[in-house]
Amino acid sequence: MLTPGRYVGAEAQEADGEPFEEKMRRLATTLREQQAEAAKLDAAIAANLKGLGYGGEWETAELGEVASVGLAMRSGAATGRT
Repeated sequence: MLTPGRYVGAEAQEADGEPFEEKMRRLATTLREQQAEAAKLDAAIAANLKGLGYGGEWETAELGEVASVGLAMRSGAATGRT
């Protein structure tokens, strides 16, 4: 049987005693919190880039809202001319 741990030196881990459902709930909550923080940081970065003339059209999230932040490239956006 091929298992990556055998070849990279990872030790087998014992169960941590936390029930699976509780662990998944906790990890999913942590992930959602991290995604919300990432959206805030993405929006701040987008605003800073726009302020420096490298903006384009940014779709930003309201604070606390998880959303994708993307650049809609228009002609001239790469040069800072929108």
